[in-house]
Amino acid sequence: GLEVQEVFDDPIGLDFDATIITKAIPEKAKKLVVPEQLGDIFVDVVDKYDLEQSSIPKDFTVILQTPRQKAKYTKRQARYVEHWYNSYPADMDRKGQDPEYIPPIENDGMKELRLATVWNVLESKDEGSCPNATELQDTTYDCINQEFSIEDWYLDVVPNITSTSASLAEQEMKEIMSNPKLGRGMLYYKLFYKYDVLVALAKNNEKKLKYGNVQRIVSQMRSGVPVMVEVRGEVFEDFMAQYNYPCAFQRPEYADLSSVKYWTFEEAVEEMKNPELRRKCQRLGLEIAKDFSPSAIGQKYLRAVGYNGDFEC
Repeated sequence: GLEVQEVFDDPIGLDFDATIITKAIPEKAKKLVVPEQLGDIFVDVVDKYDLEQSSIPKDFTVILQTPRQKAKYTKRQARYVEHWYNSYPADMDRKGQDPEYIPPIENDGMKELRLATVWNVLESKDEGSCPNATELQDTTYDCINQEFSIEDWYLDVVPNITSTSASLAEQEMKEIMSNPKLGRGMLYYKLFYKYDVLVALAKNNEKKLKYGNVQRIVSQMRSGVPVMVEVRGEVFEDFMAQYNYPCAFQRPEYADLSSVKYWTFEEAVEEMKNPELRRKCQRLGLEIAKDFSPSAIGQKYLRAVGYNGDFEC
Protein backbone atom coordinates (compact mmCIF):
# COMPACT_ATOMS: atom_id res chain seq x y z
CA GLY A 1 0.00 0.00 0.00
CA LEU A 2 0.94 3.66 -0.27
CA GLU A 3 1.42 6.19 2.47
CA VAL A 4 -0.90 9.20 2.24
CA GLN A 5 1.96 11.54 1.46
CA GLU A 6 3.10 9.26 -1.39
CA VAL A 7 -0.37 9.42 -2.98
CA PHE A 8 -0.27 13.21 -2.94
CA ASP A 9 3.33 13.27 -4.22
CA ASP A 10 2.77 10.99 -7.22
CA PRO A 11 -0.87 10.25 -8.17
CA ILE A 12 0.00 8.95 -11.66
CA GLY A 13 -2.07 5.88 -12.47
CA LEU A 14 -4.61 6.64 -9.76
CA ASP A 15 -8.20 7.62 -10.48
CA PHE A 16 -10.57 7.74 -7.53
CA ASP A 17 -14.04 9.11 -6.87
CA ALA A 18 -13.04 9.71 -3.25
CA THR A 19 -9.96 9.59 -1.04
CA ILE A 20 -10.14 9.17 2.74
CA ILE A 21 -7.42 10.47 5.03
CA THR A 22 -7.43 9.22 8.62
CA LYS A 23 -6.42 11.40 11.59
CA ALA A 24 -3.76 13.47 9.80
CA ILE A 25 -3.34 15.91 6.91
CA PRO A 26 -0.39 15.57 4.47
CA GLU A 27 1.71 18.68 4.04
CA LYS A 28 0.81 19.00 0.35
CA ALA A 29 -2.88 18.86 1.20
CA LYS A 30 -2.41 21.69 3.68
CA LYS A 31 -0.99 23.76 0.84
CA LEU A 32 -4.02 22.90 -1.31
CA VAL A 33 -1.90 20.90 -3.74
CA VAL A 34 -4.53 18.21 -4.26
CA PRO A 35 -4.34 16.10 -7.45
CA GLU A 36 -7.72 15.90 -9.16
CA GLN A 37 -7.27 12.16 -9.65
CA LEU A 38 -8.00 11.71 -5.94
CA GLY A 39 -11.61 12.86 -6.28
CA ASP A 40 -13.46 14.21 -3.25
CA ILE A 41 -11.27 14.30 -0.15
CA PHE A 42 -12.58 13.19 3.22
CA VAL A 43 -10.81 13.46 6.58
CA ASP A 44 -11.89 10.77 9.04
CA VAL A 45 -11.16 12.39 12.41
CA VAL A 46 -11.90 9.20 14.44
CA ASP A 47 -10.54 9.93 17.95
CA LYS A 48 -8.02 12.61 16.93
CA TYR A 49 -9.79 15.16 19.10
CA ASP A 50 -6.96 17.70 18.81
CA LEU A 51 -7.13 17.86 14.99
CA GLU A 52 -7.81 21.54 14.37
CA GLN A 53 -10.18 22.92 11.77
CA SER A 54 -7.50 25.31 10.54
CA SER A 55 -5.33 22.36 9.46
CA ILE A 56 -8.05 20.99 7.15
CA PRO A 57 -8.44 22.59 3.69
CA LYS A 58 -11.83 24.23 3.22
CA ASP A 59 -12.98 21.94 0.41
CA PHE A 60 -12.31 18.77 2.43
CA THR A 61 -15.23 17.05 4.18
CA VAL A 62 -14.78 15.73 7.72
CA ILE A 63 -16.16 12.38 8.88
CA LEU A 64 -17.13 12.50 12.55
CA GLN A 65 -18.35 9.92 15.06
CA THR A 66 -21.02 12.16 16.59
CA PRO A 67 -22.80 15.39 15.60
CA ARG A 68 -21.36 17.03 18.72
CA GLN A 69 -17.91 16.99 17.10
CA LYS A 70 -19.26 19.43 14.50
CA ALA A 71 -18.76 22.22 17.07
CA LYS A 72 -15.02 21.95 16.31
CA TYR A 73 -15.52 22.06 12.54
CA THR A 74 -18.23 24.66 11.99
CA LYS A 75 -16.72 25.82 8.69
CA ARG A 76 -16.33 22.37 7.13
CA GLN A 77 -18.85 20.04 5.54
CA ALA A 78 -19.40 16.99 7.75
CA ARG A 79 -20.70 13.42 7.57
CA TYR A 80 -21.45 11.28 10.62
CA VAL A 81 -20.48 7.62 10.91
CA GLU A 82 -20.44 5.82 14.26
CA HIS A 83 -17.81 3.27 15.31
CA TRP A 84 -18.90 -0.33 14.78
CA TYR A 85 -18.84 -2.89 17.57
CA ASN A 86 -15.92 -5.22 18.13
CA SER A 87 -16.63 -8.91 18.60
CA TYR A 88 -14.72 -11.62 16.70
CA PRO A 89 -14.36 -12.29 12.95
CA ALA A 90 -16.90 -15.13 12.65
CA ASP A 91 -19.49 -13.01 14.46
CA MET A 92 -18.72 -9.82 12.55
CA ASP A 93 -19.49 -11.71 9.33
CA ARG A 94 -23.08 -12.38 10.43
CA LYS A 95 -24.36 -9.25 8.65
CA GLY A 96 -26.37 -7.87 11.55
CA GLN A 97 -28.04 -11.15 12.57
CA ASP A 98 -28.21 -12.24 16.22
CA PRO A 99 -25.04 -13.84 17.61
CA GLU A 100 -24.68 -17.58 17.15
CA TYR A 101 -24.69 -17.97 20.95
CA ILE A 102 -26.78 -15.94 23.38
CA PRO A 103 -26.12 -16.75 27.06
CA PRO A 104 -29.27 -17.96 28.84
CA ILE A 105 -30.74 -16.00 31.76
CA GLU A 106 -32.18 -18.27 34.42
CA ASN A 107 -35.33 -17.39 36.38
CA ASP A 108 -34.21 -18.59 39.80
CA GLY A 109 -31.59 -20.49 41.72
CA MET A 110 -29.06 -17.65 41.66
CA LYS A 111 -27.05 -17.41 44.89
CA GLU A 112 -25.36 -14.16 43.94
CA LEU A 113 -25.27 -11.67 41.08
CA ARG A 114 -21.92 -11.70 39.30
CA LEU A 115 -20.86 -8.37 37.79
CA ALA A 116 -17.69 -7.25 36.03
CA THR A 117 -16.15 -4.22 34.43
CA VAL A 118 -13.58 -5.08 31.76
CA TRP A 119 -11.57 -2.10 30.51
CA ASN A 120 -8.13 -0.53 30.23
CA VAL A 121 -7.43 2.63 32.21
CA LEU A 122 -3.83 1.77 32.97
CA GLU A 123 -2.42 4.80 31.16
CA SER A 124 -3.65 7.26 33.78
CA LYS A 125 -4.87 6.82 37.33
CA ASP A 126 -7.21 9.75 36.72
CA GLU A 127 -8.82 8.15 33.66
CA GLY A 128 -11.38 6.11 35.57
CA SER A 129 -12.24 3.98 38.56
CA CYS A 130 -14.80 1.31 39.41
CA PRO A 131 -17.61 2.02 41.89
CA ASN A 132 -17.21 0.83 45.46
CA ALA A 133 -19.05 -2.46 45.79
CA THR A 134 -18.09 -3.44 49.35
CA GLU A 135 -21.60 -2.82 50.71
CA LEU A 136 -23.45 -4.83 48.09
CA GLN A 137 -25.33 -7.90 49.31
CA ASP A 138 -25.33 -11.25 47.48
CA THR A 139 -23.20 -9.71 44.75
CA THR A 140 -19.65 -10.08 43.44
CA TYR A 141 -18.08 -7.32 41.35
CA ASP A 142 -14.81 -7.84 39.52
CA CYS A 143 -13.07 -4.68 38.32
CA ILE A 144 -10.77 -6.02 35.58
CA ASN A 145 -8.32 -3.34 34.47
CA GLN A 146 -5.80 -4.92 32.12
CA GLU A 147 -3.90 -4.40 28.89
CA PHE A 148 -5.69 -5.13 25.61
CA SER A 149 -3.81 -8.41 25.04
CA ILE A 150 -6.23 -10.63 26.95
CA GLU A 151 -4.24 -13.79 26.27
CA ASP A 152 -1.60 -12.49 28.71
CA TRP A 153 -3.98 -12.36 31.68
CA TYR A 154 -7.13 -14.32 30.81
CA LEU A 155 -6.27 -17.36 32.95
CA ASP A 156 -5.48 -15.11 35.93
CA VAL A 157 -8.93 -13.51 36.06
CA VAL A 158 -11.34 -16.25 34.96
CA PRO A 159 -13.60 -16.76 38.00
CA ASN A 160 -13.88 -20.14 39.77
CA ILE A 161 -11.00 -21.71 37.88
CA THR A 162 -9.37 -24.68 39.63
CA SER A 163 -6.01 -26.36 39.18
CA THR A 164 -7.79 -29.20 37.39
CA SER A 165 -9.65 -26.95 34.99
CA ALA A 166 -6.72 -24.57 34.47
CA SER A 167 -4.98 -26.84 31.95
CA LEU A 168 -8.23 -27.30 30.03
CA ALA A 169 -8.82 -23.54 30.03
CA GLU A 170 -5.28 -22.95 28.78
CA GLN A 171 -5.74 -25.44 25.96
CA GLU A 172 -9.05 -23.85 24.99
CA MET A 173 -7.43 -20.42 25.01
CA LYS A 174 -4.64 -21.58 22.70
CA GLU A 175 -7.18 -23.07 20.28
CA ILE A 176 -9.23 -19.87 20.26
CA MET A 177 -6.18 -17.67 19.69
CA SER A 178 -4.94 -19.86 16.82
CA ASN A 179 -8.30 -19.74 15.03
CA PRO A 180 -8.45 -16.70 12.69
CA LYS A 181 -12.25 -16.72 12.89
CA LEU A 182 -12.17 -16.39 16.70
CA GLY A 183 -9.03 -14.87 18.24
CA ARG A 184 -8.91 -12.24 20.98
CA GLY A 185 -12.49 -11.12 20.47
CA MET A 186 -13.83 -14.58 21.24
CA LEU A 187 -11.61 -14.79 24.30
CA TYR A 188 -13.14 -11.55 25.59
CA TYR A 189 -16.62 -12.97 24.98
CA LYS A 190 -15.71 -16.18 26.83
CA LEU A 191 -14.77 -13.99 29.78
CA PHE A 192 -18.01 -11.97 29.49
CA TYR A 193 -20.06 -15.19 29.56
CA LYS A 194 -18.77 -15.90 33.07
CA TYR A 195 -20.84 -12.97 34.41
CA ASP A 196 -24.51 -12.12 34.80
CA VAL A 197 -24.03 -8.40 34.13
CA LEU A 198 -21.30 -6.28 32.55
CA VAL A 199 -20.82 -2.75 33.90
CA ALA A 200 -19.76 -0.27 31.21
CA LEU A 201 -18.17 2.78 32.82
CA ALA A 202 -17.43 6.25 31.50
CA LYS A 203 -13.79 7.34 31.37
CA ASN A 204 -12.62 10.58 33.00
CA ASN A 205 -11.54 12.16 29.75
CA GLU A 206 -13.34 15.38 28.90
CA LYS A 207 -12.90 15.03 25.14
CA LYS A 208 -14.02 11.39 25.12
CA LEU A 209 -17.07 12.26 27.22
CA LYS A 210 -18.01 15.01 24.77
CA TYR A 211 -16.82 13.76 21.38
CA GLY A 212 -16.16 10.04 21.83
CA ASN A 213 -18.14 6.93 20.92
CA VAL A 214 -20.12 4.13 22.53
CA GLN A 215 -18.06 1.32 21.02
CA ARG A 216 -17.27 -0.33 24.36
CA ILE A 217 -20.97 -0.34 25.32
CA VAL A 218 -22.28 -1.83 22.06
CA SER A 219 -19.41 -4.33 21.83
CA GLN A 220 -20.38 -5.71 25.22
CA MET A 221 -24.09 -5.61 24.34
CA ARG A 222 -23.30 -7.72 21.29
CA SER A 223 -22.02 -10.50 23.56
CA GLY A 224 -25.57 -11.05 24.82
CA VAL A 225 -24.60 -10.44 28.44
CA PRO A 226 -26.84 -7.70 29.93
CA VAL A 227 -24.96 -4.41 30.21
CA MET A 228 -25.38 -1.81 32.96
CA VAL A 229 -24.32 1.57 31.57
CA GLU A 230 -22.89 4.44 33.57
CA VAL A 231 -24.46 7.61 32.18
CA ARG A 232 -22.01 10.48 32.19
CA GLY A 233 -21.00 12.94 29.50
CA GLU A 234 -22.79 14.14 26.40
CA VAL A 235 -22.03 11.06 24.29
CA PHE A 236 -23.53 8.57 26.74
CA GLU A 237 -26.49 10.89 27.48
CA ASP A 238 -27.27 11.17 23.76
CA PHE A 239 -27.06 7.38 23.46
CA MET A 240 -29.51 6.91 26.34
CA ALA A 241 -31.90 9.50 24.93
CA GLN A 242 -31.89 7.82 21.52
CA TYR A 243 -32.44 4.24 22.72
CA ASN A 244 -34.20 4.70 26.08
CA TYR A 245 -32.12 1.86 27.52
CA PRO A 246 -33.30 1.04 31.08
CA CYS A 247 -30.26 -0.68 32.62
CA ALA A 248 -28.29 2.41 33.62
CA PHE A 249 -26.99 4.32 36.61
CA GLN A 250 -25.22 7.51 37.64
CA ARG A 251 -22.77 8.18 40.41
CA PRO A 252 -24.11 10.80 42.86
CA GLU A 253 -21.19 13.17 42.25
CA TYR A 254 -22.23 13.53 38.59
CA ALA A 255 -26.03 13.41 38.94
CA ASP A 256 -26.41 17.21 38.93
CA LEU A 257 -24.81 17.38 35.48
CA SER A 258 -27.72 15.48 33.89
CA SER A 259 -31.32 16.53 33.33
CA VAL A 260 -32.45 12.91 33.68
CA LYS A 261 -32.44 11.04 36.97
CA TYR A 262 -31.02 7.51 36.96
CA TRP A 263 -30.56 4.85 39.62
CA THR A 264 -27.45 4.96 41.76
CA PHE A 265 -24.99 2.13 41.25
CA GLU A 266 -26.32 0.33 44.33
CA GLU A 267 -29.95 0.76 43.23
CA ALA A 268 -29.17 -0.47 39.72
CA VAL A 269 -27.43 -3.57 41.05
CA GLU A 270 -30.48 -4.44 43.15
CA GLU A 271 -32.76 -3.97 40.14
CA MET A 272 -30.52 -6.16 37.98
CA LYS A 273 -31.15 -9.09 40.31
CA ASN A 274 -34.53 -9.33 38.59
CA PRO A 275 -34.12 -11.84 35.73
CA GLU A 276 -36.92 -10.18 33.77
CA LEU A 277 -35.01 -6.89 33.70
CA ARG A 278 -31.79 -8.65 32.70
CA ARG A 279 -33.66 -10.45 29.93
CA LYS A 280 -35.18 -7.18 28.73
CA CYS A 281 -31.83 -5.44 28.63
CA GLN A 282 -30.23 -8.41 26.93
CA ARG A 283 -32.75 -8.23 24.08
CA LEU A 284 -32.61 -4.44 23.83
CA GLY A 285 -28.82 -4.53 23.85
CA LEU A 286 -28.72 -7.03 21.00
CA GLU A 287 -31.14 -4.90 18.97
CA ILE A 288 -29.13 -1.73 19.64
CA ALA A 289 -25.91 -3.47 18.63
CA LYS A 290 -27.38 -4.24 15.20
CA ASP A 291 -27.25 -0.50 14.43
CA PHE A 292 -23.48 -0.71 15.02
CA SER A 293 -22.74 -3.91 13.09
CA PRO A 294 -19.84 -3.86 10.60
CA SER A 295 -22.42 -4.32 7.84
CA ALA A 296 -24.59 -1.38 8.93
CA ILE A 297 -21.67 0.96 9.64
CA GLY A 298 -19.78 -0.11 6.51
CA GLN A 299 -22.78 0.77 4.36
CA LYS A 300 -23.21 4.08 6.16
CA TYR A 301 -19.54 4.88 5.58
CA LEU A 302 -19.76 4.18 1.87
CA ARG A 303 -22.85 6.37 1.58
CA ALA A 304 -21.00 9.14 3.42
CA VAL A 305 -18.22 9.20 0.81
CA GLY A 306 -20.60 9.19 -2.15
CA TYR A 307 -21.41 5.57 -3.04
CA ASN A 308 -24.96 5.30 -4.41
CA GLY A 309 -25.03 1.68 -5.52
CA ASP A 310 -26.59 -1.42 -4.01
CA PHE A 311 -25.28 -3.57 -1.17
CA GLU A 312 -25.09 -7.33 -0.78
CA CYS A 313 -23.73 -7.29 2.77
